Amino acid sequence: MKKMAKYLLLSFAMLWVNSGMLTEVFAQDTLSLHRVQRNVEERVKEFHALAFRVDMDMPVSGDALQDSVDAWVETLMATALQMTPSGPYASCEDMATHYEHAFVDGVTAEIKSIVKKRRKEKGSFRLTYTFDYTVRRVYETQGLITFEAEAYLGYGEGEGAHLRRMATFRKENGCLLQWSDLVQPRRMSALQGLVADGLQSFFGMANYASLCDRLQLSGVKRNRFPLPQATPALKADGIYAFYAVGEPTAAVAAEAWAIVPYSAMNKIWKSGARKLCGK
Repeated sequence: MKKMAKYLLLSFAMLWVNSGMLTEVFAQDTLSLHRVQRNVEERVKEFHALAFRVDMDMPVSGDALQDSVDAWVETLMATALQMTPSGPYASCEDMATHYEHAFVDGVTAEIKSIVKKRRKEKGSFRLTYTFDYTVRRVYETQGLITFEAEAYLGYGEGEGAHLRRMATFRKENGCLLQWSDLVQPRRMSALQGLVADGLQSFFGMANYASLCDRLQLSGVKRNRFPLPQATPALKADGIYAFYAVGEPTAAVAAEAWAIVPYSAMNKIWKSGARKLCGK
């Protein structure tokens, strides 16, 4: 568990900046959701503690959309805990219960092992392990819905790490929204330039040259800036492009994201994309 937490701390050190979940105004065609919650707190070896808290708004459509969102939510939970996804499950409640038991059993065993190894140390120490996981709908149109997931893992004697992800799904078939759904093929280079601008803003760089220096990226024109492997996600303020650790270059030691304002998309929308996005 501690090795897992150190990995997360490196990966997501910069990720919590400006990451608060926003309350959005949804379209009238609002998908029905149900809430899945877990709140478990236990003492271990008298002085130590663990807590597992899950609060997820999940679709109940009973179709491909529900299956896709369930799989995405589970993958992120497993990633945050450095476990292997084992779904699908009969229900989201079953999924939450599975990870609750895995977390409680794993942490309890780790605390007992640490206490045994440190039993000869002078003075007292307190170990606290906390996992918080929240999933919320943050944007919706008649044809699309975006979910945002945030996780916090606290461990040991006060260390911790955060995780944030978003994804936009097509309601009709549960497929993740792709860049090719939004942009004309011949205008993809314009999108790449807009994403570069957004990443420039994220890192607080004065110009594109400074961004390239920050990323140790050479010989790449602005309109050829590499897009992330992650699919785009929509919110009220624009289209999000999430870059994983090591993207677009190995010099990036934490995740980052660019926001492309909808107003900047006016000349590059693919036919039907503006309406699909509710713009």
